[in-house]
Amino acid sequence: MTDGPMIVLQGGFGRAAEKLADTIRHVIDVVIGPDRLRAKAQAEADSEVIRAKGRAEVQDIEARATARVHKREVRRQRNLESITRQALEALPPPEQISEEPVSEDWTTRFFQESQDVSDEQMQQIWARILAGEIARPGSFAPRTLSAVRDLTKDDANLFVKLCEFAWFVPGAARNSTPIELPGPISTGAACRSLA
Repeated sequence: MTDGPMIVLQGGFGRAAEKLADTIRHVIDVVIGPDRLRAKAQAEADSEVIRAKGRAEVQDIEARATARVHKREVRRQRNLESITRQALEALPPPEQISEEPVSEDWTTRFFQESQDVSDEQMQQIWARILAGEIARPGSFAPRTLSAVRDLTKDDANLFVKLCEFAWFVPGAARNSTPIELPGPISTGAACRSLA
């Protein structure tokens, strides 16, 4: 104990005495009774348990988030590699490929838009777009990539059917690149991206 003034509080004074003790503790040494000591120790233990549970919950959430992001990125990588392999197969002969480089911005946008496409038929469409852009840079506008991203397989099949009825005027679409779209209704159908 210290040599200064001291007040001894026993149990039974209730909340008012506890508040008084908390208020004057920095001026006068207050000795609290065993009930208050037990309550304080229990409160500190409860507080530590709550903090430990909180830390465990945060670690659990972080682990689940990390696993989810990892699975998503692995799936995206598989999709991009599949599209790239198919684009290699869809490239025209070397003499039909422009010397002009493909824009880095276009390439970044292409991979952002196509990374979540796992349907094989839709990957073929993306692969043909990539092959067409490599052959003739500037053939596919960024807005085309956004439109294709939003297509479902059924939408793509309907678009192919629509293209069968399209009329193309020679020389009107100088920057167009033909795309053979895969699918049961696309046999012999060619669609052009109009710049």
